[in-house]
Amino acid sequence: MAELLRSYVVVGASEKGKDGRIRNAAYLLDRKGKHLGTYYKVQPCDYYEPGKDLPVFKTDFGTVGILICADRRWPENMRCLRLQGAEMILNPAWGAYGEGNTQVIMTRAYENGIPVCFTRPKQSLICPPDDRVWPAARPAAILESNQPGVLVHDINLSKNPKAKKTKNVAGSHPVQNRRPELYGMIGRKE
Repeated sequence: MAELLRSYVVVGASEKGKDGRIRNAAYLLDRKGKHLGTYYKVQPCDYYEPGKDLPVFKTDFGTVGILICADRRWPENMRCLRLQGAEMILNPAWGAYGEGNTQVIMTRAYENGIPVCFTRPKQSLICPPDDRVWPAARPAAILESNQPGVLVHDINLSKNPKAKKTKNVAGSHPVQNRRPELYGMIGRKE
């Protein structure tokens, strides 16, 4: 499929590891169908052993991070991918969709300064990293249907805000002028 479309493709699967545990996996294939890497869903669920890291993958158009389904609900997951150099997040899912989910995806794109591409049966979204999270705002592209389809939209990754300190603190983007020295509590176990 990847070679036919000349596109990168994310394929989801349940994978049984050498340790016998089942993981929720997303395989990233390049334009020729070659396996570039695997992401394992990190948030625990009833059936799957959670993944242990948040990898990013270099492609010929930029660096991408992948989150599976509910992984998007924890803002730290996307922020960690962004801080590792992800320029875009791919988020295949099965669970929630609709207006509430759209607002979550748009917020994650904005707060991390990178586009988020979300897909599940019945809804696909491409959300830019701008401030379109306010009421009545819409994603840059949306496909809602109970029929198979493909959502296509041009994304310019060079327009992503740079994750570095700026002189204009008041007008900076949320990925700029961060204060990591204050965030240690986020990494502590309860």
